[in-house]
Amino acid sequence: MITHDLVVIGGSAGSLEPLRTIVGALGGFRGTVLIAVHAYPNARSHLLPGLLASLGTLSVTHARDGDPLAPGTVLVAPPARHLIVEPGRVRLTTGPRENGTRPAIDPLFRTAARSYGARVVGVLLSGHLDDGTYGLAIIKSHGGRTIVQKPSTARHPDMPESGMHNVRVDAVLSPEEIGPRLCELANTPIMEETTMGRLGSKGAPLDRIAHDEGIAGERHATVLSCPECHGVMMRLERPDLLHFECQIGHAASPLSLEAAQATEVTGSLESARRGLREQALLAYMMAERARGNRDIEGAAELEERAHAYEKNADAIEGILSKVQRFGHGRAPNDGDLPG
Repeated sequence: MITHDLVVIGGSAGSLEPLRTIVGALGGFRGTVLIAVHAYPNARSHLLPGLLASLGTLSVTHARDGDPLAPGTVLVAPPARHLIVEPGRVRLTTGPRENGTRPAIDPLFRTAARSYGARVVGVLLSGHLDDGTYGLAIIKSHGGRTIVQKPSTARHPDMPESGMHNVRVDAVLSPEEIGPRLCELANTPIMEETTMGRLGSKGAPLDRIAHDEGIAGERHATVLSCPECHGVMMRLERPDLLHFECQIGHAASPLSLEAAQATEVTGSLESARRGLREQALLAYMMAERARGNRDIEGAAELEERAHAYEKNADAIEGILSKVQRFGHGRAPNDGDLPG
């Protein structure tokens, strides 16, 4: 009997408590659970398996390269590694960051969908911006089930709201409801017509999984630059979603790309403002010295130059305040985890 026995869960800021609730409700779950949570490489996310292991009967560990997809196990992406799925096993990669982070949610979701099709259930939890939305769309297009955390229960509702607005998800549930639903799906046979053409008898790949973990699909060049390497961003031709990838393999969804652009623009403006303030200060120092040497004309010229620097710095400061007001730059973190 083929069921929805591969669950992939993605989360970011605010996802620890929902994860604890979900894993704690999976007693007797007969499938495999894979988890990707945003974290800095040196963050306290190494504690996550321990925090989840004490909550139920499932085995919870950090994933290791080549680990099998064994029933009753939970594998968590370790810091600085993408967790991806191949038939029968998981792989860990140090491939290009996606949506500004590694591990990212999209690589886990899309490789699971391409390897196991209708057997996959994708769950998107609390977090900033829109990582996971594209992955949910891939799961949905391969016949899998999609669930997002009810935004009113999420500390940071951006990610589940993005999933809801861009993908026709199967369910919007509270954390208390998600665990029982996953157990139900793992015990429900997948209809033959659902799996036909989407799933091999042993979960064979649905299409080629690129060795570089690139995103499959036709690409067209844009005038946008990659926030990671500044190469040309290619727009993935997909009618329902915008998605971008550079030649190196860095990938970004729209909100993540906008956030990265806002961070870069803010940094450039702050650097320009600081440089102009310093130029003004230096010009004033030079004017004071010129005045001490009784070069009145030279001092006046330097003071005029200093005033111009200050005026330009004030103008940049006004632009900077507007950019910061509308920017979405947020860094991944695991601030939910205790020290």
